[in-house]
Amino acid sequence: MLLSSFRNICYPAGQSIPLHSGSTQHSAGHSCLTLLSKYPTLISGVYWIDPDGGSQANAFKAYCDMETDGGGWTLVWSYSFTNYSHFTSKSNAITPRPNWPMRPEVDVPISTTPPSNETDYNAINFSLWKQLGRQVLIKSNVNNWLVCHPGNGSLVDWQEGDVNCKIIKLVIDPSISFSSAPSEFSPNRAYGPLFYLSTPWGSISYYFDGFTGNHWPTHDPSGSNRPNQKKNVVNPHGNIFMLLQVEYRFAFVLFLTAKTTEGAENGVFFQIKENKFFTFGEESPFWSGADSLLSCSVLCARQASCRGANFLQKAGHCYLLRDEMQTSSAAGRLLERDGSFYLKKVFHIYFVLHVIKKKMPGGILRGQVINEKLMAVSLAFIPQKNTTQKIVGHYMVLKDCDHDVAIKLANNKNLKNEQYLSEISLNCQIDEQANAFKVYCDMETDGGGWTLVWSYSFTYYGHFNSKSNAITPRPNWPVRSEVDVAISTTPPLNETDYKAMNFSLWKQLGRRVLIKSNINNWLVCHPGSGSLVDWQEGDVNCTIIKQVTDPSHKVCAPCNFYYYFDGCTGKHWPTHDPLGTNKPNQKKNVADPHGNIFIRAE
Repeated sequence: MLLSSFRNICYPAGQSIPLHSGSTQHSAGHSCLTLLSKYPTLISGVYWIDPDGGSQANAFKAYCDMETDGGGWTLVWSYSFTNYSHFTSKSNAITPRPNWPMRPEVDVPISTTPPSNETDYNAINFSLWKQLGRQVLIKSNVNNWLVCHPGNGSLVDWQEGDVNCKIIKLVIDPSISFSSAPSEFSPNRAYGPLFYLSTPWGSISYYFDGFTGNHWPTHDPSGSNRPNQKKNVVNPHGNIFMLLQVEYRFAFVLFLTAKTTEGAENGVFFQIKENKFFTFGEESPFWSGADSLLSCSVLCARQASCRGANFLQKAGHCYLLRDEMQTSSAAGRLLERDGSFYLKKVFHIYFVLHVIKKKMPGGILRGQVINEKLMAVSLAFIPQKNTTQKIVGHYMVLKDCDHDVAIKLANNKNLKNEQYLSEISLNCQIDEQANAFKVYCDMETDGGGWTLVWSYSFTYYGHFNSKSNAITPRPNWPVRSEVDVAISTTPPLNETDYKAMNFSLWKQLGRRVLIKSNINNWLVCHPGSGSLVDWQEGDVNCTIIKQVTDPSHKVCAPCNFYYYFDGCTGKHWPTHDPLGTNKPNQKKNVADPHGNIFIRAE
């Protein structure tokens, strides 16, 4: 099997957009992602959306990008420049700007009109952006494209702090070396928000300067706050899109010191919706003060009559919902409400989490499984010169290979080691299923949630383009009879456990593919008319997410033979070429050369 060229997906000529898919105000979706989830064949274009999820009277038309990085992006801002040809001139700025809070001297025009395409220079009212999502896509024809997930910092919350960005498309001159993606966001250091790597004015990638009297709007792929933007571009511009991330989070509560009135042997589980409020005409008379989501869930769990709750974070109120309130569909519904969490009781167990142990400066962070069936984990930091364990938080963790959710049970604001939990790849296994098996899950790469389906090495890495070189072992996918390397149908338990899960199971795990190797660049590939798990030839949409080869090499996502998983030791050789030229450009002299394929649901 080889990974070769790909092409853009085109909607079939003459095919109409399905009814009830955002084509009318009455059929407005909450966001572009909502529409795409319901109608996967939708193409990029203008659709009706209703971010607040209300009566649809205030729904409006918005442009949806249904292709980039999985699609479902809502365009919130399209901008150009006031003096592109003199980019570093003080008179150059972005234009127009959204109505985000800025210094009074910021003087470019404000727009609150939704842009209808990427060159319709307008902006959706900034107060609506957070209703459309917190994940940000930045596109420009003079700088690299970024996808940024919020951390402590957030564009839509106008909050300074760290963000998690990745470069999804290179739009730079070949002579310019590009840096890592930015990791910090600042909303108000000057005349517009900026994304930077480490120091605010020394490592800027994007600076949305809106003042024509000072500074200039950095668009620097090298992340050095210099005029390295692409030159001589016709109609230079940029865009910001928002993506509404998955609304559902699964969490559960374990009571170590108190029994519940439910009598549930294995604890009480909650399904949680963020920024949602369940209303049934008036607010519940059954409410209590609660300082955290956990406290609210505890209050509900202890009452058999409680079937759900609304937690208002700022007010510290927990409104308990009884069974009759939730079953009356005519009287109640979910509304959009910032800072509110809707909790619904459920009783289901999915996966088992194993012991965590992570070395770090000054000691060891250890996660002890309190109750394996309920996946309760107590995190402790153990200093090297002190045997006393400092409990830094209790966690309830639900692990399946599509989600990685941790709810902190101890409301410890001084917790500084929490980040290490998300840095650990863990084994997970299905609980209480007869045909369950253990798999390895990558919970960090490109958002995490990847299931390892194949780990392979090579038969003759030292002579890479020899006919006797091939990948080994191979999955039991259908290939020619002369393919002679060993077949594996045993799930690999780590990235150097050279085995492969039964190929028939791959499609049950998803269709998005992550290819990792220590001798070639890492790819994430979305299916088009072609699909690995469906064994279907055609186009795919691949993105380089990590460069493993010489950074001086010009690289692109697959444009010729990039990966060729050759399984025959009598002919051909297993191309791993970051230049896409079907030549032996793989990384040389690597100890334990190998590769892996992971699968994730779209």
